[in-house]
Amino acid sequence: RILQYLFLMIILFAIGLTVYIATQNASFKVNGSQFIPVSRPTVFQYVNDLKNWENFASWNKSDNTKYTFSKNTIGTDANATFDGSNEGTIQTVFSKQNDSITQKIVLNNQKSDVVWKFKDTVGGTIIKWNSKGKFDFKTKIIAFFEGGVNYSAGEVLNQTISNVKSNLVYEL
Repeated sequence: RILQYLFLMIILFAIGLTVYIATQNASFKVNGSQFIPVSRPTVFQYVNDLKNWENFASWNKSDNTKYTFSKNTIGTDANATFDGSNEGTIQTVFSKQNDSITQKIVLNNQKSDVVWKFKDTVGGTIIKWNSKGKFDFKTKIIAFFEGGVNYSAGEVLNQTISNVKSNLVYEL
């Protein structure tokens, strides 16, 4: 009898948690910034060339991620697809030399619009980014256990920018 009540409590908890997650807002809007001790044109060119994304995108968790690039990998209309432990596409919608980049990124069927801005500062560049999009139910569940929708989405971009910084500092 105790096992029946315990089992019923677990089922009710699971149903309640599912309803709670399902009713949470799936939209996310995250932003952040990072100082990189490298000149703005160098940082911009590095991020603007999609071929470099193989080296810094945070979703490249394993060496088996394969990229396929369009003929143009730099600037507006550049695009790439990737497949491996994660899959998706990157499309540069707009690029203003040494100033900003607007992209549409699909990561594991989750679409987001990302804007990168590059600002000169003493001793380097500040990259500012913002991303907005919507999670599906499965991703909302995963995000719930990782600290929330905005935290989960923000971590992907924070790690990507940290990788840009470490790669550029190392290469230069």
